[in-house]
Amino acid sequence: MTTGRLDQLRVLFSPSDWLRFGLILALMLGAAVFELLGLGAVPVFLLVLAKPEAVEKYPAIARLLAWLGAETPAETLLAGSLVLVVLFALRTVYLVVTYYIQDRIIRNRQVALSHRLFGAYMLAPYPFHLRRNSAELLRNAAQEVERVVSEVLNPVLTVLRQGIVMVAVVALVVWAEPLIGLAALVLIGCTGLGLLWFLDARMKRAGEVEQRMRGDQYRTVNEGLAVLKELKIMGREAGFTQRFHGCAEAMAAAQRWRDTARRSTWPTMEFMVVTGLLIVMGVMIRSGRELSVLMPTLALFAVALGRLKGCATEFVSALAQVRYNWVSITVVANDLVELGAKPELVLPRPAEPLVWHEGAVLEFSGVGFRYLPDRPAVLHEVSLGIPRGACVGFVGPTGSGKSTILDLLMGVLVPDRGRILLHGEDIQPRLRAWQAGIGYIPQQITLLDDTVAANIALGVPPERRNQAAIEQAVVAAQLRETVAALPQGLETMVGERGVRLSGGQRQRIAIARALYHQPQVLVMDEGTSSLDTETERAVVEAVHALKGERTILMVAHRLSTVRECDTILFVKDGRIEAQGTYEELRATHAGFRRLADG
Repeated sequence: MTTGRLDQLRVLFSPSDWLRFGLILALMLGAAVFELLGLGAVPVFLLVLAKPEAVEKYPAIARLLAWLGAETPAETLLAGSLVLVVLFALRTVYLVVTYYIQDRIIRNRQVALSHRLFGAYMLAPYPFHLRRNSAELLRNAAQEVERVVSEVLNPVLTVLRQGIVMVAVVALVVWAEPLIGLAALVLIGCTGLGLLWFLDARMKRAGEVEQRMRGDQYRTVNEGLAVLKELKIMGREAGFTQRFHGCAEAMAAAQRWRDTARRSTWPTMEFMVVTGLLIVMGVMIRSGRELSVLMPTLALFAVALGRLKGCATEFVSALAQVRYNWVSITVVANDLVELGAKPELVLPRPAEPLVWHEGAVLEFSGVGFRYLPDRPAVLHEVSLGIPRGACVGFVGPTGSGKSTILDLLMGVLVPDRGRILLHGEDIQPRLRAWQAGIGYIPQQITLLDDTVAANIALGVPPERRNQAAIEQAVVAAQLRETVAALPQGLETMVGERGVRLSGGQRQRIAIARALYHQPQVLVMDEGTSSLDTETERAVVEAVHALKGERTILMVAHRLSTVRECDTILFVKDGRIEAQGTYEELRATHAGFRRLADG
């Protein structure tokens, strides 16, 4: 896990990103030059206006006025006004272009960072997702990344920009009036540092509260909508509503404190700047200088202190904003470090399926597995062999390890001990190729809020979908009549989580999805559990019709599903206790017989 702030920033951005930030810094330095020119031009203009002959003190300005043909006081005033207008016009254009370049760079970093984080989540090992809440990941990939850019990176750049301008203005003021300038600026600086000291720890605590409550809100919405039907039946909607309200209230309290603190910065700094300006005026008036000499200097101080007030206000406010939202940097950086995400996300290319040759056997060799180091083992020294083209069923009590065996076989889990072999070689080095040949039918079906076709060709863009493969999968999944009855056929929207379809229809779409890419291994993890008896029989017959062409592995709750399997493995307490055909196990194994009779 990362700890230092610089380490966390280095995790988030690539070397090329830092070069882009360097360009922004260079543009800021150019803006500071324009700032100095603008500040210096105002008192000079006033001095020339009050005493035209004073222009001779500034040879460069005198040459410019001569080039413009200004000879009389009126012409000098007109020419000076023109120079000021052009100077401020150039400054405005430069700043607008600078802001555009900065915003373009920063927003592109947001797109890249969110893509990198979401990609890291998608490529993360399956056990990572078993211990993390999906609402938390959703919050991180969407809102936390946006806050990293809008609420941390942009304010950091504001701090740099205003800091550069303040240094330039301070240098100009101290050059003009060293002693008085330093005294006034020390007063303003101490005020700003005092505000920062007061806000620092409080902003950090408030930001952590908001970030935590924001995650709880996401989780409450996800969970509440997922169990909405049960809540309505039991009349318990109020529990989730109150939980959401509690999160919103805690976030609002933190945000109120943040907003009040940030808004208080402006009047505080304004008070100190006005006080400083009055002190400067009093000291300079008491010095006995002539008013004609005093006015340009006072104008310089007025403009400079006014500019410093704006800079210092934004500087302090931006630093407080960074402190408040730094927790977002920590959250995103820690996940990127944990997942080993590189600065440039590299998505794996689609792999050609690993060919399972005739006569080869898929082997479990002494496989053991536990989900967490401090938890008991789920599987103990499992060894088995599955010939190509076989139909194998896994049965046993709930929690015996049946689904874990399938997850290991599919490569979503990695054995703690032992190996899984094909052609005598471990599948792990060629895992993507092995997985490319697997079709999976889970027990819990998740459908996209999209068309039937999009759900069957899951993750394949519309322009790359194989229509013939979709139609073949529809036929194999006994889905043809259902699709024909839908308003737009395969282009019918199924609704969020498939709410516009029956449970059996959702299950058969999942079967069609598994068959779309014509896998050589078909894995069913209680994939017919939600079907009625007649539909289940039709689907099982369709699946068994693939025997020989494909290797079929299925976990079943109802033993009728695996009755026609070539081999049935009885799993208990993480071990394969017995194996044989349906009739053999019924005759020889009491546990299997109880399941069959039950």
